[in-house]
Amino acid sequence: MRCAQCNEVNAWTLARCRSCGAPLAASASSSPGTGTWDERPPASHRAPAARESSPAGLTAFTFDARRWTFADQLTGGATLVLLVSLFLPWFGTDAGFFNVSVDGMWHSYMVIDLILAVAIVGYLVLLAGFGSPPFGLSASSAGYLLAGAAGLNLLLAVVSFATKPAGTNWQYGAYIGLAAAIVAVIAPVKSVMAARHG
Repeated sequence: MRCAQCNEVNAWTLARCRSCGAPLAASASSSPGTGTWDERPPASHRAPAARESSPAGLTAFTFDARRWTFADQLTGGATLVLLVSLFLPWFGTDAGFFNVSVDGMWHSYMVIDLILAVAIVGYLVLLAGFGSPPFGLSASSAGYLLAGAAGLNLLLAVVSFATKPAGTNWQYGAYIGLAAAIVAVIAPVKSVMAARHG
C-alpha cells in the first residue's frame, strides 16, 4: 500500500509508513458497533507480540516478499540471473575435435561482480525482512547505493563482454549476463532519476 503523505510503497502489514512514519490509511478499520477507529490491523493479520521486537528493542526479522516494490523485484531477479550467469560459459573455442570454454569468472575482476551481486541480493532480503532499508540508511541513500552497485555490475559485465580472449567466441553465458546486468540497472537508476527530478 502507498503512503498518502510521501507515496512510499509499504507492506500491507505495517501500521505506519517505513519512510516517513505517517499512519497508513488502509490499516485503520472500524471496530464493529463502537463507531471508533482502530489504528491496528485486524488480529488475524497481526504478528504475535513476541515477534514484533527483540528484548533490545530491535525489530525482528520477518521475511515478507510483499515489501518489495516492482523495481526491487526486477532488480533482484535480474541480479540473481547475473549471479548464475557468472558460472556459465562466457567464452569458448572449437578446435575441431575438442571444445574449450571458460565461465564469466575468467576475468579475475569479475569477482567484484560476484560480490556486488551477493550484496544486492542480501540488501533486498534484509529489506523484505525488516521492512525498511538496513543499517540505518534512508530510502534515498539506499536507492543511490543500489543504483551504484547495479551500475558497477553493468560496467564490469560490459568490459568483460568486450574483452574476450583472442581466438574465442562468445557463449550463451555472456549474453545472459550482459542482458541481466542491463535489466538490473534500469529500475534503480530510474528511481534515482525520478527522485532527483520529482
